[in-house]
Amino acid sequence: MPNGDVDAMSEAILEFLNMSENDVREMRANAIERAADFSEGAIIRRWGQVLAEQSFAPITHLKGVSAKLREAVVTADGISITAALSGTGNTFLDDAFISWKSRTGTFYGRIGADISDGTVTAEVPMRRISRITEEYVDFSLDLVARRGFTRVRISSGDGSIVNHPGQLKLYTTKHGNLSGQMLEGQGDATAEAPELTSTS
Repeated sequence: MPNGDVDAMSEAILEFLNMSENDVREMRANAIERAADFSEGAIIRRWGQVLAEQSFAPITHLKGVSAKLREAVVTADGISITAALSGTGNTFLDDAFISWKSRTGTFYGRIGADISDGTVTAEVPMRRISRITEEYVDFSLDLVARRGFTRVRISSGDGSIVNHPGQLKLYTTKHGNLSGQMLEGQGDATAEAPELTSTS
């Protein structure tokens, strides 16, 4: 029946009203049977069949990957990070990110990083992390290879960190990883609102 055809709809209704009780009963049974094809279980089974027929690249697990900080410079504008990446072997990396997460809260963010000859570089704008309300934030390197995802902490030494006065002070944890401490009363309180939220 054409969409919006009122006359055709009227004819269909009249035809239904003039049908015998047996025909109506058969139509109802057919409708119930057809509706079962679109039940939750049927749809899930169909999706399972479709996905089972597909060919996916294997999930890549990068074991033994490490990132060692070469230099991190904190200014009022942001953080410049350079790290040495090792342990990826011949695996082609599709993407790399520097990520950060508040230690006790739900603040999370990341920014794209460049990798060239085993060196990772990234510039993190201070506006992306300046409104974190928890005191401590941990930094990691995220690597994407085909269908695999690997996150590793960035190992560091205090000799590789240069802190200028501002809202964040980077330091090396007792486990030898790169972290930061948000400093109260530092920086411009009227700075533009960052893109980061407590759920980003």
